[in-house]
Amino acid sequence: MTTTVVCFLVTLMMTRADPDLTWRSDDVTGQEARVDVKKKQIGLRLCGPADRDYSFNPSAPNGPNNWGRVSWCCDGFLQSPVHVTRQTARCGEVMGSVLYSTVLPVPGIIYNTGLIGKYPKMSFYGRVELTNVPGTNFRDRYVLDSLHVHFGNSRQVGSEHRVNGRFYDGELHLVHYKDTYRSLDDAMSREDGVAVIGLMLELVPDTSGPNWALWNMTMNMGRLLGVGSRYSRDHEVNPKWLFPMRPDFFTYRGSLTGPPCSESVRWIVMEEPVKITREMLNVYWNLPSDEGRLISDYTNVRAVYPTGNRMVQTNFFC
Repeated sequence: MTTTVVCFLVTLMMTRADPDLTWRSDDVTGQEARVDVKKKQIGLRLCGPADRDYSFNPSAPNGPNNWGRVSWCCDGFLQSPVHVTRQTARCGEVMGSVLYSTVLPVPGIIYNTGLIGKYPKMSFYGRVELTNVPGTNFRDRYVLDSLHVHFGNSRQVGSEHRVNGRFYDGELHLVHYKDTYRSLDDAMSREDGVAVIGLMLELVPDTSGPNWALWNMTMNMGRLLGVGSRYSRDHEVNPKWLFPMRPDFFTYRGSLTGPPCSESVRWIVMEEPVKITREMLNVYWNLPSDEGRLISDYTNVRAVYPTGNRMVQTNFFC
């Protein structure tokens, strides 16, 4: 059954320092995000699930430069990822840390999505809630829907966000939806619908020891026999176990980093990275896509977008 794309426009007034800005993210990685900001009136773009496949192949008709044809929201002005830095953030304006409601492992299934969004994913069927989400009523609850991994290859960085001037080897996203909505699909078209936690993944020597909860999950991903949910494997993990030691984070208003690119996301980007090993990277790099190639051939990393006038805050003093 085809899902209809639903888009909403909430008018906001924003300005940029350079009204004719065309911006390039980073000459080293070759990632580009070009934005025409001649319009002074910018809309908050809220979209439901994309009903068309998309690709990370830069030459494909449904590749990153053409995602606006897949979903109108992908050409919005509040897109993610962005570059977050202590030098430009408003430090210490957010109190406390995000909190999960469980002390036990949460069950779910691991699979390689392949078709829509090219990444290894874990969907949870055990319920766990996130509270103390910045930018919301702190009593609001967000249900953990899934997690997935973004990664590059031997030639290109793997994180989507840039943190304090640096890209990392990968990025883990924990995706949540507000519990007043029926599902993630329902929530992504709502202004306060989604909260995503971004964990940077940093390659360290095998002897240093990785995050063992993530290592165990990654090894299970490496045992997948094909693309799609029919090749899924059972797994359980407590999301708290995936976090770095320090609870410091940046937070801002942004979007999903793939179609439909809905600008309904409260982003929480952890400053301290999580440790991974070469063995774990090799698992990610060798996962197949539905295009008859490896996901890592084109990677599943979106280019960095301008922060513009968006406010980036932290829960720590810089």
